Amino acid sequence: MQHTLEVSIDKTEIECSVCMETYTDEKGEHKPVLIPCCNQHVCHACASDLSDCPTCRKLKHEWMPKGGVEALKPDLLRIRILPDRDNSSSSSSSSKRARSSDFKNMSKAELEKKSEELEKAQKRTKKLITKIDIEETLEPELKALEEEKAVKMAKVAKLDDSIQRSMAEIEREERNIAQAQKTIKREEKKIKREGGKKEKIDVTVIDLDVKIAAVKAEIHFKRTGHRPRVR
Repeated sequence: MQHTLEVSIDKTEIECSVCMETYTDEKGEHKPVLIPCCNQHVCHACASDLSDCPTCRKLKHEWMPKGGVEALKPDLLRIRILPDRDNSSSSSSSSKRARSSDFKNMSKAELEKKSEELEKAQKRTKKLITKIDIEETLEPELKALEEEKAVKMAKVAKLDDSIQRSMAEIEREERNIAQAQKTIKREEKKIKREGGKKEKIDVTVIDLDVKIAAVKAEIHFKRTGHRPRVR
């Protein structure tokens, strides 16, 4: 005997927490939307009439976007898990009879097993909804962090460019200093050479002075017959 397992969804997950109406698809009046302050889900009609958030009690003007109710994000997850209303009306009576027949033919152990499976399925559904709610809550924060990262990366790029320019300028100055050092060395060599020439000239001048003094002494001797005293 084959039995089919139908996963039931917690009714509170597909009902508005304010008016308790079952959510409709995106075209309906009771389509689910998210209040951005804490990601509370309510229907579109109730979101228009709220004065504050039913969860955190923040006033409407604190969380309502500039575009009004129409700018609120639809709760796509709950729209996806809504039962198929087109098929539910035509198949509800036959499915109920089928389930009733299945349950009558099941043993107590099988019923308990099916009940456990349904509870596990409901828990998985709740976890999935919670996970998506958390992701949607963190999405603006993540976007803000990415924007901040982009701004900081732009600043780093500017700093890198400035550092590259400074390094290029330092290299130019180092080349200029090296060229100046070479010029200084050439001038020092030139001064040394000029100093050697000056020493030679000084020696020559001294020799000439000695010769001149000797000539003067000889002339004086010839005129006077006396040698001048050497001081």
